Amino acid sequence: MSLCALIWSATAAQAIELDRPLMPQSALIWESEEAPRESLNTQEPVGNTWKKVELPSTGFVLQERSWLALSIDAPRPGQMMLTCSGHQSLMCNGVEHPMDPGALGAMMWPAPMREGKNWIFIEGKGTPLLTSFRPVSRNTSTSLHIT
Repeated sequence: MSLCALIWSATAAQAIELDRPLMPQSALIWESEEAPRESLNTQEPVGNTWKKVELPSTGFVLQERSWLALSIDAPRPGQMMLTCSGHQSLMCNGVEHPMDPGALGAMMWPAPMREGKNWIFIEGKGTPLLTSFRPVSRNTSTSLHIT
């Protein structure tokens, strides 16, 4: 069973304040038909099947059953909101999220954020990929619980 992340807010009307987006520092593509299970378990690219590629640009299509690993350098620990569209699933620091089941567009998912390098693993579904990674502000008064 995969982990799910849920947001519980102290009050429903309270918004979560987000900092500026963090830009990926590097990108790797998994070149195998098998899922990168060891990398998903360790949360770091493991093995020589990962190939360094240029950072994806707007409109980049991640093929179905292909995997992309993006490294994000965070200035502090906390939480971040992952916005993603065009994916089958994604995983960050042990929290896995499925695709948008209703295909409604981009979805926001919470994930834990470590100080330093954070790897985000994205499984493609053959449609254009859209991503954004924004830390939750230290100034937010809303409680964010990731379970």
